[in-house]
Amino acid sequence: MSETGGDSRLSDKGDLGGAETLYSIGAAARFAGIHPQTLRWYEKRGLLKPLRTGGNARRYTATDLAQLLKIKSLTRRGVGLEAVRMILALEEEKHALSERLSFLEREVSSLERKLAMLVASLGRIDDELRDSATGPSKSGAPRPENSDPRRYHSTPQQTRRGNSMGTGSMASGG
Repeated sequence: MSETGGDSRLSDKGDLGGAETLYSIGAAARFAGIHPQTLRWYEKRGLLKPLRTGGNARRYTATDLAQLLKIKSLTRRGVGLEAVRMILALEEEKHALSERLSFLEREVSSLERKLAMLVASLGRIDDELRDSATGPSKSGAPRPENSDPRRYHSTPQQTRRGNSMGTGSMASGG
């Protein structure tokens, strides 16, 4: 551990091997200019959630220190601890929603690219079907009159009517 109380040997889970610098309760208290007992009090009220070592010592991350400064700033302005807790929870929720929105925007973009590729492929297939319907068959024999490949494709109106051939409902009274 360094003189400032930082310990870069502890990971996020409190065991050896991590890369993030962690700070003891004394170092965090000095950083914020408050008494260590105040940090314990904030933790007890759910405002801070420091990591714990195997020996149950508190360790604070840079994120914890930033949150500690935010708590200190809000309480110095007269904001009560319950309101501080609500503000911090809303900020956390806002951050999570922002990340979710970014993820969904990337997914939409990916799906739009895939849709464009599918539409282009469908256009090529449709062109090939149209070309094969108008030219002679591979055997050289003429195609029958009803060999139009488009007869297998339904329009959106036909699909809404529940009929892919466009001939109306089969359930006419009789």
